[in-house]
Amino acid sequence: MAWTNAHKQALIIKVVASLLCEHNVPIRFIIASRPEVAIHAAFQKETKLLAVFTSISVDVDEDAQADIRQFIEDSFLDIVSSHPLGHHITLPWPSPHSIDKIVWKSSGHFIYAATVMKFIGSSSEHPGCALKAVEGLEPSRIGSTFAELDSLYMHILTSATYSSQVLGILRHRCLTYLENSVAAVCSIYDISPEDVELFLSDVQSLVSSSPKYSTGIFINIKHASLRDFLADSKQSQRFYIKRDEYHASWLPRYFQLLDSGIRVSSDSPSLSERGAFINS
Repeated sequence: MAWTNAHKQALIIKVVASLLCEHNVPIRFIIASRPEVAIHAAFQKETKLLAVFTSISVDVDEDAQADIRQFIEDSFLDIVSSHPLGHHITLPWPSPHSIDKIVWKSSGHFIYAATVMKFIGSSSEHPGCALKAVEGLEPSRIGSTFAELDSLYMHILTSATYSSQVLGILRHRCLTYLENSVAAVCSIYDISPEDVELFLSDVQSLVSSSPKYSTGIFINIKHASLRDFLADSKQSQRFYIKRDEYHASWLPRYFQLLDSGIRVSSDSPSLSERGAFINS
C-alpha cells in the first residue's frame, strides 16, 4: 500500500498516543496544523488521547489579534533600526492606519502578517516603497508582494478533492452580493447541504460555516486576503475570473431563481467598498 500524507499524519498521531498513554513518557507534544479532515479523524480515532490533550483554534483565540499586532509593531521597529535603508525612513513610520490595515487583513492568522513583514523588510527594496506596494498604492518592483501566501492558497485549492466545486462556492462568496448562506449556494448550484459540507471539508483552513441570527448556516471566509487573491489575475492565475464574466455565466440560473427568495446579503459592502474591490 502506498503511504499517503494522510496515512503518515495518522501514524504520527498514533505514535504520540502510544508514547503518552501506554508508555507514560514524560514529554509534551505540540502538533500545529491546518484543520485537515484526516488529522481530525486521526485524533478522534485515538480515543485514549481525549483525556490528555486539548486543542486550540486560532480562529477563536482572543489573544491572536493582539499577538499579531505586537508582531507587526516589533517587526517595523526592527526594520527601522536594522534595514540597510532604514536611515532614509522619515519617522514616525508607519502610520497607525497602515498597522491597523495589516492587522485586519491578517484575520487572526500569522501567515499574512509574516508574509507582509518579510516583504517590507526585504533588503532589495526601500521599506517605504514596499509598504506602499502592500497597500496597493504603487506596483511592486521586486516581484509578487504576496508570493508565499499565493502559493499556499494555490496549493490548498489545487489539492482539494472537489477543487472546482470549492472554487465555485468561494466565487459565490467573494464575487457576488447574494446571500452567503448554505441554502443560497445549494439553490444556485443545485446541490445539497451535505454536498457543501463535503466539498469544503478539504479547505477548512480557508472557510468555515456557522449559524447567523438563527436564519440558517452561513459560509465565512477566514482570511480577508483570500478575496484579494481571487480578485487579482496575477495572484490567482488559472483560478481567476472577472466578476462580470462570472455573473454572465450564471445569468440564466439567476433568472430561474428570481422567485426563490434569494436576496442580497445584509452584510454587503458599501458602494465605496464595492468600487475598491472591483478595481483591486
